[in-house]
Amino acid sequence: MLVTDMGDELAHASALRRAFVILDTIGEGVLVTDSANRIISVNPAFTAITGYQAEEAIGRDPSFLGGGTHLPQFYAAMWRSLHQDGSWCGELVNRRKNGERFVESLSITPMRAPDGAIGHFVGVFSDITERKLAEAARRELHRELDQRVIERTAELERANLHLQLEVQQRKQAQEALRDAERFFHATIDSLTDRVLVLDQAGSVVHANQACLAFVGQAPRPLHYLEYCETDARWQRSAGNELAAGIRAVIAGSIDVFALEYEFGTRAGPRWSQARVSRFRGEGPLRVVVAHTDITERKLMDGALRQSHAQLRQLALHLETAKEDERKRISRDIHDELGQNLLALRIDISMLSARTEGSHPRLHRRVGAVLSNVDTTIKSVRGIMNELRPMALDLGLQAAIEWQVGDFRKRSGIVCHLLIRDEALFAAIGSKVEIVLFRIVQEALSNVLRHAQASQVEIEFSSDAYAVHVAISDNGIGITPPQQHKKHCFGLIGIAERVTALGGHFAVGTPPSGAGCRLALQIPLRVPPRPAA
Repeated sequence: MLVTDMGDELAHASALRRAFVILDTIGEGVLVTDSANRIISVNPAFTAITGYQAEEAIGRDPSFLGGGTHLPQFYAAMWRSLHQDGSWCGELVNRRKNGERFVESLSITPMRAPDGAIGHFVGVFSDITERKLAEAARRELHRELDQRVIERTAELERANLHLQLEVQQRKQAQEALRDAERFFHATIDSLTDRVLVLDQAGSVVHANQACLAFVGQAPRPLHYLEYCETDARWQRSAGNELAAGIRAVIAGSIDVFALEYEFGTRAGPRWSQARVSRFRGEGPLRVVVAHTDITERKLMDGALRQSHAQLRQLALHLETAKEDERKRISRDIHDELGQNLLALRIDISMLSARTEGSHPRLHRRVGAVLSNVDTTIKSVRGIMNELRPMALDLGLQAAIEWQVGDFRKRSGIVCHLLIRDEALFAAIGSKVEIVLFRIVQEALSNVLRHAQASQVEIEFSSDAYAVHVAISDNGIGITPPQQHKKHCFGLIGIAERVTALGGHFAVGTPPSGAGCRLALQIPLRVPPRPAA
C-alpha cells in the first residue's frame, strides 16, 4: 500500500507520476479496457506474465487469454457481479502466448465517469500458479509429513527470496521516482521562459530559475499581484493590466489571458509576452503565469513594417514615374509623330486631288497610301490613349466617361456609369485622379479577359472624408484562392495603389449574389463641395 498526502497540487501531480512509475514496475499485471471491454492499455508485468506484447493485446477482448478453459456461465456470473456489486475478485485459469496454462488471481473494478456511466474497467492480476501448486503439494504433504516439512521449508526459502526481490524492486522504483522528480525540476529550471505558479491569493507557490534570476531572490514570500501593481519598471501600466488579467483568471471569468508588455531592465527595455492559464484539476486552485521574451521579434516586426512602408513608397514612386513617362511619351508622339503624319496626310491629299483626273492609275496608288496614313494616324491615337488618354486633361470625370464608352465599343458589354455627386471630382487631386483612372482601366480589362460578364456597373460616391468607388459585374466571380494566385498582379496592383494612398480595398460579391464586386475607399484631403 502506498499512502500519499494529496492536498497539495504539486504533491498530487507527483503522486500521479509515482503511480505511473509503480504501475510500470510492480509485478502484478494491469490491463485497462473501455466500456465495450476492449483492451486499451497494459503494463509491462502483463507482458511478463502472459507473453503477449502490448500491441498484440490492445484492441482485443480479454477473453482471448482464456482459451476456452471456463464455461460461459462463469463469465456471465462475473459480469453480473461487476454490475451489481461494483467489483469482482476471483481466480481464472488462462493460457500464456506459448500455450502454457497458468492460474491468476484477478480483481476487476469499473471506473465511472462524472455522469455515473462506466467508462473503463481496470483489471489487476497476479500469477498464482506456484501458490496453487504449493496448495496441492501441501495437501499431499498431509499424507507424507516428513516430505511436507522438507518441501514447506523450500517454499519458505523461495518466498523469502521473492520478498527480498520485491523489496529491492520497490527501492529501485522509489529511487527512479526521485530521479524523475529531480529531472522534472531540472527541466523546468532549464527553460528560458519565466514560469510562476500562483495560488488563489496571487502569491507565488513556485518559480523556476529563469524567473528568480530575472526578479532576484525575494527575502519573503512574494505576492505577485502586488509586485505587478507597484513595481515602476512595468511600462505603460502593463503591470496593472496583467494583475487584472490574473484576477480574472483566478475568478474564473476567463480561462486564458495573454498580454504583450514592455519592462525596464538594467540592459534597457525588454518586450515579453505573458500568458496566464488556470490549472484544471483537483485540490487548491493554481494559476500558471509564463513570460516569454519577444524583444527580438518586436524588433523584427518593426523592421518589417518599416520595410513594407518603404516598399509602398517605392511602388508609389515607380507608379508616379511611370505615369510621368507615359505622359511624356504620349505628348512626344502627339507633338512629333502626330504632326508629321498630319502634314504627310495633307500633302498626299493634295496629290490625290491633282491626280484625280489626269492620272487615274497614280490616283489609285495615292488613295491606297492615304488609307495607310489614316490607319497609322488611328493607331498612333490608340497608342497615345493607351499611354495616357487626352481626356485626362479635361478631368477625371471626362476620362472615366471616355474609358466607359471605349470599353462598350471594344467589348460589346453593357457598362453603366453611376456618379452620385459630380462635385466629388473637384476634391480629388491629380495623383488620386491617375490612380482612380488606372484602377477603373485595370478592372474593366479584367472583366473583359476573365469575368465572362454581360453587364458592368461603375459607381462613384463620396462622404465628408473619402471617395468611394464600386465596380461590379455579373460574371463568374473570383474565389479567395484565385485572388492569391502567384500571377494575379492586377488585383495586387490595385490593392497596393489604394494602400499607398491610405485607403481600403476589398473584393466581394454584388448584392445579387453572382459576379464580382471591387470596392475601394480613398481619403479626401479636402471635403467635396456640395452640388449646385
